[in-house]
Amino acid sequence: MTESKSPVILTIDDDKYIRESFRGLLEDFDFEVLEAENGRIGLEIFEKENPDLILVDMRMPVVDGLEVLETVVKKSPDTPIIMVSGAGEIKDVVKALRLGAWDYLMKPVKDLNMLAHTIERSLERHRLIKENREYQEHLEDKVVEQTKKIEKTNLELQKSEKHFRTIVETSREGIWIIDLNKKTTFVTLRMAEMFGYNTDEMLGKEATVFVDPSCIETFEELNERLLSGEGGQCDLKFRQKDGSELWGIVSTNPIFDADGAVTSGFEMIMDITERKQAEEELARHRDHLEELVKERTEELERTHKELVEKAHKAGMADIATGIVHNVGNVLNSVKTSVQVIDNILKESLIINFKRANDLLRENMDTLEEFLINNSKGKMLMEYYLRIEEGLSKEHFQIEELTNRLIRMVDAIADIISAQQNYTNVDFLVEKSSLDKTVDDALTMMIQLITNQQVIVKRIYNKIPQVEIQKIKLLHTIINIIKNACESMENTQPDNRILTIVIDYCEMDKNAACIKMSDTGHGIHPENLEKIFSYGFTTKSGRHGLGLHSSANYMTEMGGKLWAENNESGKGTSFILKFRIPTE
Repeated sequence: MTESKSPVILTIDDDKYIRESFRGLLEDFDFEVLEAENGRIGLEIFEKENPDLILVDMRMPVVDGLEVLETVVKKSPDTPIIMVSGAGEIKDVVKALRLGAWDYLMKPVKDLNMLAHTIERSLERHRLIKENREYQEHLEDKVVEQTKKIEKTNLELQKSEKHFRTIVETSREGIWIIDLNKKTTFVTLRMAEMFGYNTDEMLGKEATVFVDPSCIETFEELNERLLSGEGGQCDLKFRQKDGSELWGIVSTNPIFDADGAVTSGFEMIMDITERKQAEEELARHRDHLEELVKERTEELERTHKELVEKAHKAGMADIATGIVHNVGNVLNSVKTSVQVIDNILKESLIINFKRANDLLRENMDTLEEFLINNSKGKMLMEYYLRIEEGLSKEHFQIEELTNRLIRMVDAIADIISAQQNYTNVDFLVEKSSLDKTVDDALTMMIQLITNQQVIVKRIYNKIPQVEIQKIKLLHTIINIIKNACESMENTQPDNRILTIVIDYCEMDKNAACIKMSDTGHGIHPENLEKIFSYGFTTKSGRHGLGLHSSANYMTEMGGKLWAENNESGKGTSFILKFRIPTE
């Protein structure tokens, strides 16, 4: 007598530990186990080994469980397939069962004996189907035996129905059923909780009782189509028991009897209140932003006009030009940020959401076929799941751009304030000693130097006077001192040293240099030139105008400004180069 062959079970799951736990259990039950880490490999093993049963995960990379299910059902419709998923979404269950899944298990499988029982039950069902075909010619002789087996199968089906009901009750979406009088005949616990009721309070009531008055007409139209045999979907506003609003995506499907007549309507509601509130907040934020930009722009225009008039009256055309230049640069950034916000709003997910709904409406007559077999239908469902994340991203982008606008407006105010301090000083070119200007800058920055506990070392060699514009040079030296102090904030106080050397340039004895060296953290080599570019900064909350303006000032005075890291590996040196006038 030949030994009976152990059933071969193919487990397809991208989680190695789940496969190992399934293998250990199934081998204890005397099953032969094959393993696959994704759907593609699983289908290859299926083609080669023709297993007795397939246990497949719903969500996997490469080829997911539904694709495996469709392929196996087409090639071998009698092969039992049990779907396993941790997602817990009712549409996945319905779709899997419609595509031909024999059973459905939720992760984590807390009772592994239940897994073995489910497999044995499916194998038993498969055996019954096989035997039924083999004994069709002898149906009369087998009627009593088959009747018993059918009774057993009916019991299993009742258990499956109970299992299915459990899945429905644990769905994240609310589900209710209305009769032909539009009264509630069934409601899940999740639905009742969404509205703040218990299930008994909702049963028997007309569905419109729970709808916000502004949406009753739309809801009535949706239900009229539903009870005439046509499903649909739309966004509606409801009212919870305490009077607060609840926004939901309502999806409806008619329920037919055996003769094809509509007996009731199935409605599913997904809570999108947070998304709707975010959209409203976004609209308010946009209106406020537009008003703020308008007010700030008008304020800047007034300030700019006053400054230009004062500059003209005082004969300070250079100062006025500098203000216009710097403010104009920042306004360009403001304009860019506003344009980006405008682009975000023009390309908002709201537009795509409407297009998605249009696509759904176009396929409403063949909704089931569209959602199951059309790739666009699958993509549409995935899109609806991702829309909340997209709207949150839009909100975050606009918030970031708004903060940038506020910083830019503050930067404009700083530029104007800094220029106003020198409205009574002429930008005259004059011969002057560099050491005197450096000492003036150190005096002005003494508070910062003292607070930061910075030690200043001065090495002034004797060199001729050079032609400079004192205020511009003063601005430049102050900017460099400020940057140096900030770069040494994380250095030990006794190592915070700022060394200032005034001497002839090493490579050009016809030029004078001010070399200002700190002992800070240094500058990344690729940023040594970028730091003088407009708007470039590595410091949070800063606008990156100081070094850009300083470099421009040095160029205007016929000199040059650059930076280089110290050979010691600690800190950075900024070098200001000036031409020494010939006698």
